[in-house]
Amino acid sequence: MRTVKDPKTRKQEIIKGAVHVFAERGYDKTSISDIAQALGISQGLCYRYFKSKEEIYDAALEDYAELIVQNNLRRQGQYTDLKSWIMNITDSFG
Repeated sequence: MRTVKDPKTRKQEIIKGAVHVFAERGYDKTSISDIAQALGISQGLCYRYFKSKEEIYDAALEDYAELIVQNNLRRQGQYTDLKSWIMNITDSFG
């Protein structure tokens, strides 16, 4: 039976699953088929959200970069977003 999920949720599931497959097999040895199989979904569903393996990889890198930024901002304490942190840094050079 087909499971319908919120598009944002499904997209994040694909990214998260792809990260695991990339980590196990490496980028070059991973295919959309491998990602779909690991998640128990069809290749078509992957293509519904991403045009290519490269696009999935880029999305995973963006998520990882955002996680790093958020962790660094939390450590800084006074900043709630990257823009205010950058503005503070550039102001200190001025």
